Amino acid sequence: MVKKKLHGFIHFIKTRKYQIATFLIILGFAGSYTYSYLEQYTLIDSNWEYPINAQELTVENAAEWASDWFIRIVRSDGSYRYIYYLDKDSYSSSYSYLRHWGSVYSMIYYYQHNPYPELLKAVRKTIDWGLKYFTTFENDSSIGYFFYQYSSSSGGPALALMALTQYRQLTGDPRYDTYISKLSNFLLWMQESNGKIRSMYIYNGIVNGGEDNPFYPSESLLGLTLVYKLTGDNKYLTALQKAYVYYNNLDNFDYYASENTPFIPWSTSAFSELYQITGNYTYADFAFKMIDHRLKSQNIFEYYDKFGNNLLGCISRSVAVSSTLEGLGDCYAAAKMANDTTRMANYEYRMRIGIEWVLSLQMRYDQCKAMNLTHPERAFGGFRHSFEYSDNMTMRNDYTQHTLSALTKYLRFFPESVINSTVFRVPVKVNSSSDSHFLSKFE
Repeated sequence: MVKKKLHGFIHFIKTRKYQIATFLIILGFAGSYTYSYLEQYTLIDSNWEYPINAQELTVENAAEWASDWFIRIVRSDGSYRYIYYLDKDSYSSSYSYLRHWGSVYSMIYYYQHNPYPELLKAVRKTIDWGLKYFTTFENDSSIGYFFYQYSSSSGGPALALMALTQYRQLTGDPRYDTYISKLSNFLLWMQESNGKIRSMYIYNGIVNGGEDNPFYPSESLLGLTLVYKLTGDNKYLTALQKAYVYYNNLDNFDYYASENTPFIPWSTSAFSELYQITGNYTYADFAFKMIDHRLKSQNIFEYYDKFGNNLLGCISRSVAVSSTLEGLGDCYAAAKMANDTTRMANYEYRMRIGIEWVLSLQMRYDQCKAMNLTHPERAFGGFRHSFEYSDNMTMRNDYTQHTLSALTKYLRFFPESVINSTVFRVPVKVNSSSDSHFLSKFE
């Protein structure tokens, strides 16, 4: 009887093998999708509690909360939960590979200020996930790049190099040295003879497709600068010198143009750092020109939005000020080295009011309690985009990434007297008669 049933079962499998194979494939995909969905779009920690310092408002604590937020949103495979919607208490299904590496960089950059084991463990996990998309040229294995969703840019390797060089410098661990070398060679390969750095290598499967943008070259400049700082190899300095000649010429690239504003933050960091490495003031001068131009867009008056939030120090009324503050922090370090006391005083004020503005966008204890969040562990410590725009309930990785880096530079480079004078703002009640007056002035 058993033998007969077994024979019938085998016959069933043989006659319907294609249907069964199809079913198993679908079942596998469904299982994988379900697991991925639960991993990506849920973060529930019933044991999570607010840290004991949750109501102690200091810059040190704010940076630590942001770092811990990053640790919490790392998935088990090493990728991040990318976008969180406060009002919907849900995560987006989208992802950004470049912002993945930017987040890794901000985590390891903060690690040099506050080196605790949980942070380094999360950094290694996120690095290893990012390296899954590493490959090399078929005809030259010494050149490596990332191929993600049928595209490859100079931005991915540049951001990865920022993270990997910081990791190497801070830990002394050589496990990623080969990647540093091959990704650096890719950026050198992406540089044209006149010094320009191309943005795209492959776009939607098309080699040399896509258009140039102001983001990737500036990221490449900082990536190469940090590789030069780590290795001392003059081939990177030569590339940076060529890039300086190209990008410092407004006929080649107008960094004053509004569409090229994204070039400024990473580039100011790159050339400020290069000045501190080489002592060549021309690099600092270029960085100062760019950051001084960008600071013209910073609001330096006390105006209030319709919700009663003080707009002093902001740019575009959003978290976008943080990327400028990253560059400003490095320019302050360069100004200090150059003994430029006038710039130092100006940068101290600009940095402080910028930090005060962006800290008002952090999801702190009071904000989480006021929103009565079901899962405060998803929000506490991270940064939302703004108060006014359609995405005012959005928390995306790069919002916290840029702010954590800016906070770290604030803590590393600026005097304690400046840091300790930082005000943690709360909205004030703006009466209706003065509301339009304040807004019309700012607009």
